[in-house]
Amino acid sequence: MVRYGATRLVILWGPYAYKIARIRPLKTVLKLVAICLIKRHRVRFFTKYHNHFLKAVWRYIFAGLYANWSEYQYWNRTHSKSCAPIERMFLKGLVVKQVRVESITDEEFKAADMSDFSHDSELVGKHQYGLLHGRCVQVDYAHFLMWEH
Repeated sequence: MVRYGATRLVILWGPYAYKIARIRPLKTVLKLVAICLIKRHRVRFFTKYHNHFLKAVWRYIFAGLYANWSEYQYWNRTHSKSCAPIERMFLKGLVVKQVRVESITDEEFKAADMSDFSHDSELVGKHQYGLLHGRCVQVDYAHFLMWEH
């Protein structure tokens, strides 16, 4: 099964999810046009990336790669029980291998204790979570704050 995210292509195969970074040159050009023409886009873009234009454009183009690095580094540093484990990173972050989780139902999602999860993420919704050994975990926990170096 294949799933498409904003920055990555995810292949669900056997007990693993392989997250493949997508390069987004066309979306970056469209975003640059939007930030030039629409003030709210410009404010949100520069606020998110701390007014570092070249760094922002670079990270926007390669957002999937940064997301893979971010999750891999975060998992290796914390081994957080609230996150689905990342087992390996390949090709300098182009692909990560994550333990596959079961889909979560609306009822399970509503009943889950969300106090253990990162609330800094801009990604919200049950599709960002799953069940691992009967426990609710985040499957997509890369976000901007983890990209800071």
